[in-house]
Amino acid sequence: MSLLHANEIIHRDIKLNNVLISEDGPTLSDKDASVTSAVKTTYKLGDFGSAVMHVVPGTTAKQFIGTMGYIAPEMLLQKGYGKAVDVYSLGALMHVLLSHKLPFLCEDRNEYHRRLRIEELDLSERSLEVALSSEAKDLLRGMLQRNPSERLSITQVLSHPWLQL
Repeated sequence: MSLLHANEIIHRDIKLNNVLISEDGPTLSDKDASVTSAVKTTYKLGDFGSAVMHVVPGTTAKQFIGTMGYIAPEMLLQKGYGKAVDVYSLGALMHVLLSHKLPFLCEDRNEYHRRLRIEELDLSERSLEVALSSEAKDLLRGMLQRNPSERLSITQVLSHPWLQL
């Protein structure tokens, strides 16, 4: 994602289904199953059908596109948006990976929109049904900031202490 943003490209549909994972290393079909070598896992972002290139840095897109549950508040409000929508979506993806549920999501679309616009992010153990470290919570709060100007950039995300552990 940092490469995309460095080239002024916004993906706009970052979600679990669009993350491709591959592993290089021994497989079950290897002759000697006892061979242990390091397995290199590679993560790639797929499905660029919704991506848009920003020709002029600082300009905003306005088209509503993406997947419910991963959409940033500014996209929902159709106020115009930039690369920060990808960071929000990545934060929602991280939320799913850590808690097995999307932030703010509920069955009713109108209620979801209300929650996304108004409610505070609840990262309590009671809400998530899992205990997160203070560093993980800090990163999630930074990525899921309602105001895009207060949201972490992808560079800040990658240098966050939780990812350095």
